[in-house]
Amino acid sequence: MVVKIALAQIQPHRGSIAKNIELHIQCIKLASKNEAEAIFFPELSLSGYEPKLAKDLKIKPEDHRLLPLQRLSNRLNMTIGLGAPLDSNNGVQIALLIFQPNKAISVYAKQWLHDDEKPFFKPGRNYGHIELNNKHISLAICYESLRNEHLQQALLHQPDFYLACTAKAQKGVDKAEKHFERISKAHKLGVLFCNSVGPADDFIGAGSSAVWSADGKLLVQLTKDEQGLLIFDTESNTCENIFIHQNELS
Repeated sequence: MVVKIALAQIQPHRGSIAKNIELHIQCIKLASKNEAEAIFFPELSLSGYEPKLAKDLKIKPEDHRLLPLQRLSNRLNMTIGLGAPLDSNNGVQIALLIFQPNKAISVYAKQWLHDDEKPFFKPGRNYGHIELNNKHISLAICYESLRNEHLQQALLHQPDFYLACTAKAQKGVDKAEKHFERISKAHKLGVLFCNSVGPADDFIGAGSSAVWSADGKLLVQLTKDEQGLLIFDTESNTCENIFIHQNELS
């Protein structure tokens, strides 16, 4: 069965969950118009990558502000994965919130934190994945996607795809591109890379969201500074780029 997955390369509004929910909704609707059955967003896409603000922006899965996203998932029959500072029993975590039609929100929390993140966040403890039409997708959030420990954990589950949702500057993108090409070839593993653009914390997100096929071939890549959707057809191994114009986000 065909599965089309959209990666949303966006510039989150710094510190504004309300504005970012609207941005997410617009991207989700655009992805649905282009027949995507799932869409994923960058790291901390709901708040912007702003560690110093995370304590004030933390959110629980049952927060009423998330209801429009769940309703959209139900109506469009779409899986939605977005980044948020999670208010958990273990402290604030960097999380992916996964909305699926007519199901409770599931959560994956980043297990390996960068040293710069440790003053603001607590690590998650459990492996994260989703199943889409019998495709097993391992979930990774930024820094941990470059760590061998995380990859080895994922490989135990024999994934079809490895999804990295990130907020990376150009230096990090350069490392990620080499790493994802290498692990794709070595492990016959499709890699999906979703990065943000624009100002974040003390850096500029460098975009370049991309897909590598299971033989290490770079199928498509977005630019480093434009908002857009990358839509990947998992059956035909083909991709489509959709650049988002500002009037589509108003």
